[in-house]
Amino acid sequence: MSATPPAIDPARTAVSVTVIDTERIEELPVRSRNYLEFVLLAPAVVRSPGGASSPGAVSLPSDSGFSFAGLRPRSNTLTIDGLENNDEFSGGSRTELSLEIVREFQVVTSGWSAESGGASGGAINVVTKSGSNILHGDAFLFAQPSLARFRGGLAFGGPLVADRTFYYTAGEQEETRGQSALRGLFPTSISETELS
Repeated sequence: MSATPPAIDPARTAVSVTVIDTERIEELPVRSRNYLEFVLLAPAVVRSPGGASSPGAVSLPSDSGFSFAGLRPRSNTLTIDGLENNDEFSGGSRTELSLEIVREFQVVTSGWSAESGGASGGAINVVTKSGSNILHGDAFLFAQPSLARFRGGLAFGGPLVADRTFYYTAGEQEETRGQSALRGLFPTSISETELS
């Protein structure tokens, strides 16, 4: 047994990386169906004063909605499956996803790698689910009859070409006191696997 610490990896630039996996996403309560609420589980991340939307609101925040270690919310970057998803004018998210299509979050609070760039604050990478050879689906309904608020949706995935190309899609709709809003109607993930 050795008491020496592990060697420092000079190629690693990320000082703090938090992964929020599928189990935590499915089991932890969120005050809204906004998939970005889980970012608050990472250390040194707080909701920005004017950026967060109210519970159940469908509109996106005017900025990223989060402050990493006290930095401006516009200094963050949000990617979906590694693709940049920031609005260049407001710094907010360009695409709103259904929570049902999110597999995990990777939150880097400092030291974002240079090849991804664009974040002097923090970085959020949302990883979406992908299909498999087995057709799978989920349906849900959340209701608050006292507020006349209902949200329902479904998600399903499967093979387009067995053992090669898969899909996963999800959608949900919210209705509040006679007003209806669609959310994440066509967020679809398609993945392809090469067999050797």
